[in-house]
Amino acid sequence: MQVNRRSLAAGFAAILASTPAFAAPHKAAAEPIFKVDTVSATADEGRLVITARGAVSSGGWTNPYLRQKNSKDAHVIAFSFVAVPPPPDAAVIQALVPIEARATTSVPLARISEVRVDAASNDATIAIPDENADQQTFQPAPQR
Repeated sequence: MQVNRRSLAAGFAAILASTPAFAAPHKAAAEPIFKVDTVSATADEGRLVITARGAVSSGGWTNPYLRQKNSKDAHVIAFSFVAVPPPPDAAVIQALVPIEARATTSVPLARISEVRVDAASNDATIAIPDENADQQTFQPAPQR
């Protein structure tokens, strides 16, 4: 049986046309969220629980978390508030959508006095509560 070039080309075209249906799922890296609204910190039996609430610029963001990063100040624990954005071709709502993340860490031996959480358009800083305080919450100043 002899295969001509046209039928071979048509076969390859059919295979290539069906490839997007079998493509691997979207695996984007986490990116900073749009803004952080509030940060709270609670000391609990030698552990520090940080909760951040903010907003993303559209729907479809997943897996929000606080990614610890290096700080220039030795007395500050710094985090980036990140999440995985939706695929570029996804149909999502174009509005500010609330999002929340929580991190738990042991309280370091060195005196850490603040927690800073960064987002794409702003950041928020809160003093770490001492062991006698219940909870503290920081509301960042309005953006200019």
